[in-house]
Amino acid sequence: MDRQELEDEMILRAGANGGEILNELDMIICKENDTSQRINKQQWLTFLRSVISKQAELQSEYEKRERDLDDDIPF
Repeated sequence: MDRQELEDEMILRAGANGGEILNELDMIICKENDTSQRINKQQWLTFLRSVISKQAELQSEYEKRERDLDDDIPF
């Protein structure tokens, strides 16, 4: 197993939790009986990578904003 496969496995395991939440909210990402509209594993992985990549991109911005909230009390 290479690094890419390990990363994909980690992302898919995390994505399973997101899929469970979608199910709990009665949201579907495909029609159960229509395989032409069913999302495949690669499409799901692409979606998850997109979300994770954006989160990583925004991380430093939000860390800075959090540090800015941590000002000393002025008295």
